[in-house]
Amino acid sequence: MKSATVFSRCARKTGFAGTSTTRYRVLDGASLVINHQGASHGRGFYVNAGLYFPELLEHPLAPSDLESAFRYHSSIPTPHVDWRIEETPGLRRAFIQQDLDDLLAAGNREALQCLLLDALGDVLGFAATHGNRQSVRRMQQDGSFRAIIRKEV
Repeated sequence: MKSATVFSRCARKTGFAGTSTTRYRVLDGASLVINHQGASHGRGFYVNAGLYFPELLEHPLAPSDLESAFRYHSSIPTPHVDWRIEETPGLRRAFIQQDLDDLLAAGNREALQCLLLDALGDVLGFAATHGNRQSVRRMQQDGSFRAIIRKEV
């Protein structure tokens, strides 16, 4: 079982566009990107999430730019807000890296898909509700959102 394939199917089912390991949704006031990052050891992987705020960009990002969001050697700036999916506030169930690793090791595609579908749906809901600059800053200041937030946000 290839984790990138499962991730891609789940991303499509939750409405994310794109064709690479980085997918995106354009929301009111922000672009949400999610990314499948293979682990440096074994078959494991991580899921990164990020937000771009159009008003902070010199030029609008094209879909191909959004698919380059987590390529740090790209000419496209990294997301304004960057976090791991398990650190998303309000997940309906715990998303623990060890659970991902265990499901992948066991080859349990169905359970892995269920976990990813729930988590991606929750990330989308979080971004739709709290994906604005003021809310992101407030949540980080009160300690309820662990994320890397660029200075201008």
